[in-house]
Amino acid sequence: MSLEQYQLEASALYDPARRLYRHVNDFDPRSWGTGNAWMAMGMMRTLAATFAAGEAGVLWDRIGPMESEIAGVFASLFSQLDVSRCYKLSSNTG
Repeated sequence: MSLEQYQLEASALYDPARRLYRHVNDFDPRSWGTGNAWMAMGMMRTLAATFAAGEAGVLWDRIGPMESEIAGVFASLFSQLDVSRCYKLSSNTG
C-alpha cells in the first residue's frame, strides 16, 4: 500500500527535532527545501489517493500523524525564511 511505503521512506529521512526531512540523515545539517517540498507533495498525493479510494476511515490512525507531520514541515520551513533576502516589490511603481 502506498501509505505504508511513504511512511517507511519518510521515516528514514525525517528529523523530528527540526520537523524537517534531511537530504542524508546525520550528514547534511542544512535545510533541504526542495526535498521537503517533494516529500510534502508526495504525502499530500498519497493522502488524497487514500481519501479518493474511500479508505480514510480504516486508516485514520496513520492519516492523522501524517497530516500533523506535513503541517510541521511547512511551519518549520517558513520559520527559517530570511525575509530580508526575499525580493521586495517597490511601492513606487511609477
